[in-house]
Order: sequence, then structure tokens, then C-alpha cells
Amino acid sequence: MDTETIVSELSKRSSELEALQRKLSQSQLMNNEAAQTFIFDLKDYLDSLKLVTDLVPSAATTAAEVDQLSYVLGEQNQSIQQLLVILEEAEANDDQRFFGKSAGEVRRMIGSLTGILELNGLLLQDNRGFQQVVKETGPLQVTETKEVPEKKGFLQKLFGK
Repeated sequence: MDTETIVSELSKRSSELEALQRKLSQSQLMNNEAAQTFIFDLKDYLDSLKLVTDLVPSAATTAAEVDQLSYVLGEQNQSIQQLLVILEEAEANDDQRFFGKSAGEVRRMIGSLTGILELNGLLLQDNRGFQQVVKETGPLQVTETKEVPEKKGFLQKLFGK
């Protein structure tokens, strides 16, 4: 696979996970501390992955399902590993064909991707416990969030402003 295809696939899967993460953060799972930690870790992972996924235009996608989480994270793990191999070769050959990045930028990107890969592995491990919490909680119930109008303070009520 070429570099652009790998990055595009990472971007697509990342968009699916972002939609799922938003859905999860509005569900009853946020009442469970372990699930809440996993959801926030997933958000941190997706934010850090933007280092690479922002290099290509994002495509509109649907949310991944909760039971697909392990599969999508595993796919991303493989893609990041492939990308690391490509970047390390580019750095060794002083090749600047990776989206026009300089050698220093490629070197920093390799370090960042190594950390992102580690974060991915931790999410894969924590996913088992998260899936157990999801099974115990039952079907996802997304709570609607309403904008609460700002309450008027004493002086605003007094002066009618």
C-alpha cells in the first residue's frame, strides 16, 4: 500500500471512531468511571492521531459500532506500523516525499507515531473491560443535550436588561 492510501484509511477510520466517541460521551456510560476514562482516552488518542490524519481531506463517514471498536483499533495499529516503516525508510534515505515534510518533521512524526502506537495498544487492552461495562449497562441510550438559557442575575432582573 502506498503512503497516501494508508493515511486516507487512517483518516476514514479515525472519523468513524470520532463519531462513536461523541455518541459514547452522550450516553449513560459516562456515569461509569471506568467507561468514562476509556472514552476520554479514546478522545485523546483520536486528537493525537490528527497529526497524520489532517494531512488528507476528511470524508464524511458513519459512526463505528461499539462491538467493532477492537477491530477498528487493530486496523489502525497495523496502518500506523506500516506508516512507521515507510517514514523510517524515508528518513534513512533523506527522502522528502511524505507530504513534503522535511527530515526533521519526519523524525518528529516518527517519535509521535511511536507514542500514538503505544496509546493504541493500551486502548486495545482497555477495550476488554470497556466491552464488559457496555454489556452490563445494556443498550446505549444517548441523552439529548439541550441548551439551557442563561439565567438573569439580580441586577438584570432589577433593571430589566
